[in-house]
Amino acid sequence: MKPATKRPAVVMPTVAEDKLITAAAKADPDAQPLTANQLQAMVPLESLRGRPKSENKNVA
Repeated sequence: MKPATKRPAVVMPTVAEDKLITAAAKADPDAQPLTANQLQAMVPLESLRGRPKSENKNVA
C-alpha cells in the first residue's frame, strides 16, 4: 500500500502579482465583474434542486 501523498503547498501571490492578475482580469471583456443587480438576483443552488412545489395539494 502506498503512503498518502502530501498536497503541494499553496503559494499565495505577492501584492504586486495580485495587482497584475486583477488588472488582467478587469481588462478581459469576457470576464467583467457582476453588477449589484446580478449579485442580488443570484439564488442558492439548494433552492433550485428537487421537484417543484405543487399549487394543488392532494389531501386524502
